[in-house]
Amino acid sequence: MPEWLQAGGWGLLAGSALLVGAAVGWFARVPQRVTASIMAFGAGCCSPPCRSS
Repeated sequence: MPEWLQAGGWGLLAGSALLVGAAVGWFARVPQRVTASIMAFGAGCCSPPCRSS
């Protein structure tokens, strides 16, 4: 299989995961506390540590 075709397939798979997640978020009712917990985790683990001098 050509590399460009394999890369396109993986990109399509990753993009479809975004669409499926958006559909679930649109139709499922998620409590506000769960949303806040996920956002707080993402803000804490995905941001670089602060350096104070």
